[in-house]
Amino acid sequence: TVVLTAAMIGAFFPAARLYRLRGTMSVADQAAAKLFAYLRREPGVRQVDNAVPLDRVSQTIRLEQVTLADPDGAKLLDRADLTMKAGSRVAILASEPSASLALAGLLMRLYDPAAGRITFDGFDIATATLETIRGQSLLVPADGMVFEGTVHDNISCGDAGFTMLQVTDAAKQARAHSFIVDLPHGFNTQIAGDGAQLDASQAFRIGLARALLRNPSILVVVEP
Repeated sequence: TVVLTAAMIGAFFPAARLYRLRGTMSVADQAAAKLFAYLRREPGVRQVDNAVPLDRVSQTIRLEQVTLADPDGAKLLDRADLTMKAGSRVAILASEPSASLALAGLLMRLYDPAAGRITFDGFDIATATLETIRGQSLLVPADGMVFEGTVHDNISCGDAGFTMLQVTDAAKQARAHSFIVDLPHGFNTQIAGDGAQLDASQAFRIGLARALLRNPSILVVVEP
């Protein structure tokens, strides 16, 4: 009786862990299904055959008679003409936020216009490689998109090619350095998850520092 009782008590804990494991596996299966669905998706924009690499923008970006509609057919841009000089800052204001975001997405060729064309230094980006378009274009969302890890990891994204001095300079440009050094462990402070929680302004500036570190020729910032 003693041996049987001890065996039953000893078996309870592994059985309880196995029961909890069923729930964990169910959640993991759902997450894996979403991940594989994402990996199997078909891109909305495809690279043309014989696409050529594109140099960094050094003169102008032009939108020439650009028209773009949403999935329901409503026009977000209607024969828009716009010239932006390299090195300048341009604010895009719209009564509908989707219109300004649509224009920003066109610059990174996340989608193509229904009509018209977009040129970088006179070169039609529809015939350029996607790698060289998106490699020089970065988007900073209003929430900064911080992820679990240290402040340094959030800015460098784990890229060992960036030195601490470069990360620090980027934080200073984004006006983030002063609050970072006040965190418990400075740039090594864990944020998100179970780490330090940042307010909206701080999270945005972390995201901005991440973009500035990479010195893009096109920087799209969503005003927080």
